[in-house]
Amino acid sequence: MAIIPSMFGLGAWVVVNGSPAKEYEDPNEAEDLQNLDRQHYDLPPTFFPATFPIPHVIKYIEAIPGAEFALRLHVAPHYQPRAHHLGVSSEIHGTGDYIRTQIKHMFPGEHVYLSADIVTGNPQTGFKKNLFMFTALDIVDNDTASLHQEFPSSGQYGVLRVLVFNMNISQAYVLTGVPNNLPEPKFKTALSETALKGMTIDTAPAFKSQSMISFEPTLQYLNDFQDPLRRPIAIFEFRYRTKEGLYKEGVSPRPATIEAEVAQMTNREVRQKLAEYMAKERANVILVEPAAVKKEDSSGLAGVKREGSPAVLGKHKARRLQDGRVQVDLTEDASCVD
Repeated sequence: MAIIPSMFGLGAWVVVNGSPAKEYEDPNEAEDLQNLDRQHYDLPPTFFPATFPIPHVIKYIEAIPGAEFALRLHVAPHYQPRAHHLGVSSEIHGTGDYIRTQIKHMFPGEHVYLSADIVTGNPQTGFKKNLFMFTALDIVDNDTASLHQEFPSSGQYGVLRVLVFNMNISQAYVLTGVPNNLPEPKFKTALSETALKGMTIDTAPAFKSQSMISFEPTLQYLNDFQDPLRRPIAIFEFRYRTKEGLYKEGVSPRPATIEAEVAQMTNREVRQKLAEYMAKERANVILVEPAAVKKEDSSGLAGVKREGSPAVLGKHKARRLQDGRVQVDLTEDASCVD
């Protein structure tokens, strides 16, 4: 969860395929933007100059092509508001266009904000809900004319944001009817190397269409921002890249391979490493005593001849002859003498 220390009680994160995405620190982030004192920008708005920096935290997440994603903001019960309520919006930046969702008003007791889809269409063709998802970005030749027009917007590509505003109590409501047209934002899923300007962006936002929906007239609050310039009091930013993109930007260390490790060693270091490995392998060898063979008792088996034990072999049948000699009978018999 991304947090801003001065905004104790607020936290934002990205959900990818139903689970919170693992977050990585921005190696180039300026920590002073996270540690701004609330009194400098929160109240009153007249003390919030137009050029004053806004509390801002940046995290990186792994984007998986084909995975659905959503943005969440949690407002803890102990959060101390300095306005009537909070307004929350989200931004999804892409080439050529970007989405900024309508302000959602969060009152006491409403602790989770979710942005996971966008509605597009018109009364003639109908309206449909589109879930946010990631898709792979194609890199094309530099001489593609249509992509040259996207240079200015590619600088904000690969960015998701959650914006938090201080809101006054709404003095009026408006009855919303059926919109005439809700066009689908046009994201480019291909960029040239020149348009990327050396950035390692490799993923684009896209949509997964769901079932058709109907619009019903509803009462909607009119937005009354506490700041006349409508600036947010906090920005939670998430930059999405594939795992390879995280490696290239130095956000996540690339796992070391044996080949890469050996390539940086001298011959002496290689021999020493090999000796350590062999010693470790020998230490892990466990000598196993051969299992004793259990003798089976065949005394109760019919037709099995019993071999005599050494003690039994020491017994035999004998008789004394007239001349005094002893005759020994080696054939088995029930009667025998010692």
